[in-house]
Amino acid sequence: MEDMEYSEENRNYAIYEKPPKAIFTTWLIVINVAVYIIVSVYSIIKNINFNEALHIFGAKVNLDIMSGQYWRFITPIFLHASIMHLLVNCYSLYWVGNITEILYGNGKFLIIYLLSGVFGNVVSFMFSPNAGVGASGSIFGLLGALLYFAVEYPRLFRDYFGRNIIITILINIVYGFSQSGIDNFAHLGGLLGGFLAAGIVKLRGTSSHRSKRSVFIILTFVILISSLVYGFNNSQNLSVLKIEELDRLMSKGSYKEADALGKEILSLAPKDDYIRLRTLWSLVIATASQNKYDEAFDYSEEIIKLDEARGHYLKGLLYIDTGNIDEGKEELIKAKSLDPDLVEAVDKLLDQL
Repeated sequence: MEDMEYSEENRNYAIYEKPPKAIFTTWLIVINVAVYIIVSVYSIIKNINFNEALHIFGAKVNLDIMSGQYWRFITPIFLHASIMHLLVNCYSLYWVGNITEILYGNGKFLIIYLLSGVFGNVVSFMFSPNAGVGASGSIFGLLGALLYFAVEYPRLFRDYFGRNIIITILINIVYGFSQSGIDNFAHLGGLLGGFLAAGIVKLRGTSSHRSKRSVFIILTFVILISSLVYGFNNSQNLSVLKIEELDRLMSKGSYKEADALGKEILSLAPKDDYIRLRTLWSLVIATASQNKYDEAFDYSEEIIKLDEARGHYLKGLLYIDTGNIDEGKEELIKAKSLDPDLVEAVDKLLDQL
């Protein structure tokens, strides 16, 4: 029968007979380096911050995705935040990319790489409000493809890799969760995406039951669509979208409307401290501008729990605004003792009092 799976010996022969050159691995490394140079040169020519340039070139920014810029699920795959970030990812891509491209073939490798990157950015969009860039989601996807190889051909996997791949994955996941500034959701999403993509394209030179491939196609489609639906409707991303509107209302001086919208954002119970902080800060200003000082002081106490220095700074301003100069000075002095960045601003205020 044509669809019968190969014997272990035939699988070995089919996978490794005349292995292709890993041309896409090389080209992806070249593209990553070239894009980094282009972004760097652009930031210099335009005299803008490098992070701003990354945003322009397509970093994963949830607000922009919520506003319809869906290409930001793809473009972050080719962007990197620093030279060290670029070098680490290029080295990792060279190591795991060569192995995966030989196993799966050039075209299938590219499909796995790109689909993994998209999966990683979608999962990051679901759970992380932070901006994100990097090829690591795709690289974790290549590791996911090697895990699929382990599931399909466990003896061959043990013969060629031992436990090295699994140990590498576990070390990277543990390291990611132990360090700040690492997008672990993109890594885990990429790992899942790579496993699913490998189940769709299959290893080079092997065959499989069509029904088995169909299961992977359906599963990939269901997970991807479900993830996007959740991402576009969860409280965190809805809060991000509303924050933009809140900023617009504050800039117009529409404090009554800003007050109502800020309370609506808090009712969504956003888990991200930065979203809560921005909302509470706006609410302090909006309520104080309406002479609702009791509420303003309550919100400043909430800010102190998130950012103690700036909470005391804002509370000091409220005291001064209500004529309680001594209490205001006390709060301002406390603020600058907690954060040296506030010293200049506080000293100017104290000189005026």
